[in-house]
Amino acid sequence: PLIGIALVIFELGSSLVKRFPMLIKLAIAIIIVIVVSLSARTVIRNNDWDNSIKFYNQTLAYAPDSYRVVNNLGMEYSELGMQDQAKVIYYKAIALDDKNPVAYHNLANSYRDTDKPELAEKYYRKALELDPKFLFSYGALTNLYTNQKKYGPAETVLEDYLKIVPDNLEVYVVLVNLLTLEKKYDQAVEVINKGLQIFPKNQELLNQLQNVQSLKTL
Repeated sequence: PLIGIALVIFELGSSLVKRFPMLIKLAIAIIIVIVVSLSARTVIRNNDWDNSIKFYNQTLAYAPDSYRVVNNLGMEYSELGMQDQAKVIYYKAIALDDKNPVAYHNLANSYRDTDKPELAEKYYRKALELDPKFLFSYGALTNLYTNQKKYGPAETVLEDYLKIVPDNLEVYVVLVNLLTLEKKYDQAVEVINKGLQIFPKNQELLNQLQNVQSLKTL
């Protein structure tokens, strides 16, 4: 759109210069001022884009109540390992929209990465309370429990997920692995059979079934 406007202005300017030649110096001066101003603004804006944190902070100056921008800023801090700053920003995002599971999940990640598993568990569960289908928190909570060798709670998380989303093959496989690790062979067989009802002849599940049955006979 600006090209069309520029062409109109150029045509008008050319007509005026032809009628009033003395205006050419004024026109050149105006063009120089405009170019210099726009160039300076471009440099300033490029500095805003210099890094993501600077960009999001600059954006927040114009949209301080933007949940998306605030949450993204928190994620940038987290990516840089600046978890204390990330937590502050995630709490701000939660204050802006306390019904959105994303910031709770991200806050839990920050607590996990600063070796505070109890608080990580609390906020993963809060995210799941708000959205029972939020797969990211199921996976993160399962990993949190597994890393602590709390296999029972990890199994419960996956079982709860399958009640809501029963057609996720990966979840069946992981749950069977955990049950096998805990030597809960009968439960593992039950899970495999449920999975085979949805994914008949799936080779991965069939291999797990063969493995579990072999372990049962030992």
